[in-house]
Amino acid sequence: MTTEERITVAADTFTAAIAAAPYFADIPVSDERKGDINATIANAVAKLGVCVTVVAADGDGLVRVGRNLRLRIRLVAQITELYLINQGPTGTHKPALSVATAAMKAVDRQPNGLDPAGASHRDGLNEFLLAEAQPFRLVPDPRLIVYHVTAYTSVEL
Repeated sequence: MTTEERITVAADTFTAAIAAAPYFADIPVSDERKGDINATIANAVAKLGVCVTVVAADGDGLVRVGRNLRLRIRLVAQITELYLINQGPTGTHKPALSVATAAMKAVDRQPNGLDPAGASHRDGLNEFLLAEAQPFRLVPDPRLIVYHVTAYTSVEL
């Protein structure tokens, strides 16, 4: 598997971990790589008032382990809420902050999808870890409530 494929697997697994949590049964969870993401977000918040979008992964540093290189990648789940719709008759009534904390619980220390085929998952390896310094943050927006939930994982180059 190429490095790009491993990064894609980790990002897809991150998205799937959030979407699979029962809390998100009524909240759209999508991936930035699939279609017009701005339209997807606009449609979701206009209908339900809140959605989760996993933005494209980015590199956050290299770690040398002997002769091997490991790339630390950052994954971000963006929670977007239009408060008046979300708290109205068609909304989920789940505030953005609550959605952010549920997303953190859904991904922290979960397998990143990169365990070798047929191998059992071992705690501490191939997992998502929340950012220790700031696992979530409020992103300024003039009309929406937006949080970013940040987690990291590593892939071999």
